[in-house]
Amino acid sequence: MRESIGAAQDVRHFAINVLKDSGASVSCHGEGEKESWTVNLTGIPDTLRDYLPEYDQWNIRFDMPVQNGMEYVSRTHPLVEGLADYIVNTALDRVALDPLAKRCGVIRTNAVAKRTTLILLRYRFHLIRQRGKETIPLLAEDVQVVGFEGAPEKPVWLSPEKVQIIPDAHPSGNILPEMAKKRIQEVLDHYSDLRNDLDEFVRLRAEQLRDAHLRVRTALNNSQKIDVQPELPPDLMGIYVCLPE
Repeated sequence: MRESIGAAQDVRHFAINVLKDSGASVSCHGEGEKESWTVNLTGIPDTLRDYLPEYDQWNIRFDMPVQNGMEYVSRTHPLVEGLADYIVNTALDRVALDPLAKRCGVIRTNAVAKRTTLILLRYRFHLIRQRGKETIPLLAEDVQVVGFEGAPEKPVWLSPEKVQIIPDAHPSGNILPEMAKKRIQEVLDHYSDLRNDLDEFVRLRAEQLRDAHLRVRTALNNSQKIDVQPELPPDLMGIYVCLPE
């Protein structure tokens, strides 16, 4: 749950970058424990405005405590949830004009020594609970970024720790559109070669989810049984390729 929700710095990184890229006026005051932000939304597009609370200016902090006149912004705050909905919906919309988040991308960066591909996956699980003779099915969803080095037909899969670092990579050179399309198409052409490994990632996450539920139930002295069945294959949501300099 902590990984999914993100820490305060993750929420701040997401919210501030989306606001800046959307045309909002954002200014930081103080440092460290005294850091706060003033956000003016008058410059954002109307399409984003529809997702957000009807305030033109915010005085916010992403950490507690919060002084009078400021608002604490967490992962579940309406401002963050509105920005997240906007990013996801415009990325999935085929007719959206220049969405901030892209489902495919290729950059050249000094953050990798070999060609590195990240794949954004969406998982679905059936949570089957037994209450006496009654079976109670539930549907759960999750997302995960996995990555590998090298060509997609011979992937060398990266550890979760390595994958977590790469999304922060910055471009260090230009990529011709033809080259970018070629790299993405290579992954699509060899996606069947990745399927067995991707299915295994889903099964592993299902085991982790089941173990987490069992730990909670054990702590609550709840003997209710639960089974987690993954729905295969996972949904392919995004492909992102990093090329070394």
